[in-house]
Amino acid sequence: MMGTKFGAGLVSLAFVLGIGAGLGTGYFLWKEAKGTRPESSNNTYAGQTGSLPRATGANGAARAEAVARVMPKDVQGQIAVLMATIEERNLEGRLDYYALLKDMTPEAAPEILKALKALGTKGHIITNEKRVFWERWGEIDGEAACETIFERDKRLAQTPFSMLTINAWARVDPLAASKWILSKEDVPLRDSMYKGFLNGLEEHDPEEAEQFIAAADLKGGVKAHGYWRVARQIRVDDGYEAVGEWYKKFTPDHPQYKSLTETVTDVWTHASVADSLAWGNTVEIDPKFAESARKRLHNRIAQTKPDQVVEHLALEADVESLVGAGYLVDRAVQRWIQTNPNAMGEWLAKNMDARNYDFVAEPFARHIVNEDPEAAAKWAATIRDPVTREKLNEMMELAP
Repeated sequence: MMGTKFGAGLVSLAFVLGIGAGLGTGYFLWKEAKGTRPESSNNTYAGQTGSLPRATGANGAARAEAVARVMPKDVQGQIAVLMATIEERNLEGRLDYYALLKDMTPEAAPEILKALKALGTKGHIITNEKRVFWERWGEIDGEAACETIFERDKRLAQTPFSMLTINAWARVDPLAASKWILSKEDVPLRDSMYKGFLNGLEEHDPEEAEQFIAAADLKGGVKAHGYWRVARQIRVDDGYEAVGEWYKKFTPDHPQYKSLTETVTDVWTHASVADSLAWGNTVEIDPKFAESARKRLHNRIAQTKPDQVVEHLALEADVESLVGAGYLVDRAVQRWIQTNPNAMGEWLAKNMDARNYDFVAEPFARHIVNEDPEAAAKWAATIRDPVTREKLNEMMELAP
């Protein structure tokens, strides 16, 4: 069974969900395993004071003494010191803001939000400051922060900080965050905040996130997002092979099998070309989804790293045994020509002795024939296999 991100002693999650009127879900049961979850470094700020030395001033001269600001305990003092750091409009002020924000109290957060809004109306560009504020508020008082942003923005499908806020809450207190999100009215914003909750929950523990996704009455897009986040976290924690093993436990009759297949395919596109193609060539996928999954894999890697795909196919790949190799090389060559045609020509010129030279040179000549018939003919002449060369020349003669 896959290990958790934080090791032994995590709060484990078991859900027993029914269909409840108004909520779309019934009830769930949390079980606490032996031990307690290690405190996150994001949740150990109580009683600390912010202090950040400054190395240089606005004019670049070294400051004689380090400047340390301390977050006041009173609400108005907290507002004043944070707004002062923003109004300095320089890197040192921003760094002080981030350092001090860790000591923000829940009582001060609503008033600081008002002050940030006021700065925005004055023309300050404070997107990053607001982002960190919402994340910190979600950590120290997730319910108040999420309730505020939900009531303010629920008429919208998604807002910049709604997912971030519940993400932060779910990382430090997933039980409370799950109860809150399950209780909210079914409006579009709730779906995006579900995604934020799942992002935080999978960072807390991918297995608990998977249990929630499987049991909760979530919409298809939210479930797909959740499974993608789980697969992504498994890759981060345990590597690509672990993602493949995780996928094997799902059967074709799973209601999310198609999206799970797409999710795992997308994760593998980030592996090396050799590894991603090996996975696509050998993975056991239900025949109904196998071809579309491989095409998805091939399209993604051809689009994002065409040069690497061409090099691998030319130098290393056993193209005869690679399922869909013809489709892949055609897409990769076409993409490389679109992005940098000269670079591919230069590469071919340096690699005419490549194991599968003809396999990559033929589509190159074929794709440039309309743009430059003379160059295409010269490249066709470099193809070693006479049958391939003759067929290509016949095709190019018919080109418009």
